[in-house]
Amino acid sequence: MTEENNGELKTVNGADLAIGIQFSAVVGVNRQITLTAGVPITLSPMQINEYVDKMAYVMDRQNWKGELEKLKATLEITEKELITNTQQLDASRARMVEDWERSKKRGPFCKTDAQEKSDLTQVKNIAHLRDDRIPLFKKQIAELEAKIAGS
Repeated sequence: MTEENNGELKTVNGADLAIGIQFSAVVGVNRQITLTAGVPITLSPMQINEYVDKMAYVMDRQNWKGELEKLKATLEITEKELITNTQQLDASRARMVEDWERSKKRGPFCKTDAQEKSDLTQVKNIAHLRDDRIPLFKKQIAELEAKIAGS
């Protein structure tokens, strides 16, 4: 191939040519990343695939960082939800006792069926947050942090 430069013809070798490779991806909550690389045209398809694999890995790592950010935010919200639900359960139980005493019912405090059902639902929800969701989010965060650190 030849090119004219200031009236002179210049020969262009295959090594001067390149293939443009571009990756675009949404990473994280509100981010997009685009990577562009020029790969010499003289490379074999296997060598080009090595470049593509490296670029894909960079995109994966950026996506992990976005997932990590989202998981940490979700964990924080879930921990606050656990505190709120525990406080609501305590307040609900205190109201039940107050209502019992205010009604001047005889005998020790005894929950109604509706109160028992509500209490049980709140206890199950708290246990689910504390025993299932929060540990799961912490495990996923640790795994992503290890993936990111190891890359």
